[in-house]
Amino acid sequence: MQIIGLSGRTGSGKSTNSLRIGAKYGADFILDDGLLIRISDGKVVGGISAKSSEDYEEIISIVLFQDDIMNKAMRCLLNAYDVKRLLIVSLDAMAVSDIAGSLGYQSIGDVINIEDEVDYNSLVLARQSRNDNKHCILGSREQVEEFVSKTNSKIRGKYIIVSSSDKSSEIMYVPA
Repeated sequence: MQIIGLSGRTGSGKSTNSLRIGAKYGADFILDDGLLIRISDGKVVGGISAKSSEDYEEIISIVLFQDDIMNKAMRCLLNAYDVKRLLIVSLDAMAVSDIAGSLGYQSIGDVINIEDEVDYNSLVLARQSRNDNKHCILGSREQVEEFVSKTNSKIRGKYIIVSSSDKSSEIMYVPA
């Protein structure tokens, strides 16, 4: 399997643009925050989202596949789907290498910087959304509705409003 990376600062639009960038560079799957996503249809085919946790150590464990069961499960998924070229989304080249290494892959190809792939206005919008306590995610309407049904949230236009006892945040979803 060939591995390429997509790097950039938090809130720079990596997840939002990963399908387009992955397709551009010939990847057939994306590994983003613990989720394996098929590029051809944008469907999450496995994994656990690190964004589902607020515990820093748990997030690191999910993203780096430090848990033996999760690690073996992801390796099985990669083999079952016969992944030829994988785009790993992370903060920098070292993190991409760490994720690949934890899954048994020692060499990675190019690491693409998000800032080289999107225009200035997209970067500003992504950063502004993050500053406004919003986050862009990619998902089908069905995936969004499933998320909403399992959480204390509701859909308003293109936003999912997630509420907890002490705060409310908005997640912008981009139809896959």
